[in-house]
Amino acid sequence: MIYKIRISLQAMEDIINVVDYIEYELYNPMAAQRFFDGLDAKINQLRYRADIFTISIYKDVRKYNRAARHVIYKGFAIIYSIHGNLVVVHRVIHGSLINGKYFKYFYSVFLRVFSAFLRVIIFLLHRVTQRRHRVTPRNLITLNS
Repeated sequence: MIYKIRISLQAMEDIINVVDYIEYELYNPMAAQRFFDGLDAKINQLRYRADIFTISIYKDVRKYNRAARHVIYKGFAIIYSIHGNLVVVHRVIHGSLINGKYFKYFYSVFLRVFSAFLRVIIFLLHRVTQRRHRVTPRNLITLNS
């Protein structure tokens, strides 16, 4: 399916701000032009493949639409939603703005699960080594002879 693309005013403002920052603050107009061309190409790719990206789990993305999606281009998230045959690009923001809070949560969950896994492994290894070195009457007889 081929989608039509509509870029919101807020997304256009975001793009202009990023390109202006690269061009005037970083004094690199060629990089700004390359960034703009690449971002434009990435947005135009949504014309053919907008539905292959999953609906975002991040609240910062879903506040634009419950079925909002995002795709990353050079560290920037292109937040969009699909309405029939129309793709609406809502924002273009730095990727760290959408998942910073959630990274800490998933990292803490990962650490809890991983530490529980390690405790189970250590417990099982401890039981296996205890069985090998368990002192039994039969072992004592062989040791004394």
